[in-house]
Amino acid sequence: MPGLSPAEFPHLSATAADARRVGPDAEFDGGLDLLLRGLAVSSD
Repeated sequence: MPGLSPAEFPHLSATAADARRVGPDAEFDGGLDLLLRGLAVSSD
């Protein structure tokens, strides 16, 4: 992703910059939360 042009991909570039500040625990917890919310919606 570092080779992507921020002018061409502004949202992806901003997301990648923000992701550098997310620790592994927060990344895991966020992914798990997203997965569990998706499962809850699909089982309704």
